[in-house]
Amino acid sequence: MTRRSIARALMFMALAVTLVLMAGCSDEAADPPVGGDSGVSDQSHKLFDPTKLLAVEISMPAADWELVRKDWPPMKNWSGQDCGKGPAGRTYTWRRATRVTVDGRVVSNVGIRKKGFISVPETKPGLKLKFDKYVEGQTLHGKERLTLNSNYSDPAFVKQCLTYGLFRKAGLPAPRCSFATVKINGQLLGLFSNVEAVKKRF
Repeated sequence: MTRRSIARALMFMALAVTLVLMAGCSDEAADPPVGGDSGVSDQSHKLFDPTKLLAVEISMPAADWELVRKDWPPMKNWSGQDCGKGPAGRTYTWRRATRVTVDGRVVSNVGIRKKGFISVPETKPGLKLKFDKYVEGQTLHGKERLTLNSNYSDPAFVKQCLTYGLFRKAGLPAPRCSFATVKINGQLLGLFSNVEAVKKRF
């Protein structure tokens, strides 16, 4: 076996173990549907089942994807200049994904941008998807956005979801977390953590 195939096998073994552990320490899959704010029906439990691997497929112009994955804020925003005197300035630039499919559910005209602070590789960047960026009121299962973390600094892919699951089991407010495979224009980027955004509805 090549090094790449061994690494891939180990990654999916780690995922299998994590899913078993998550099933034991989380009852999130049984979360009942609840009414969201603004009268939107919230079926978001379908996005955060810790025992299910979510399939996310994104279609967008190739040139825009190149801009997203290579995007980087101006260095002055990261350098600490004028620290504490105001917001850091712009972060990453939003682009338009023409089509996003999540487990067979299709959403059109979705905002997409890179995310991360230091660990932001171009080959597999963390991503933000915003369903109502270009279409007002558009949601997926009652959620306005998805946060897809690449786990660049955690090769085992377990720290974030296990930690949040333990917090929630202890009765502490914490984002829901599951796992997703992500494809961009047919190319598989790999495994990501799908983390609930800490916004108003959370």
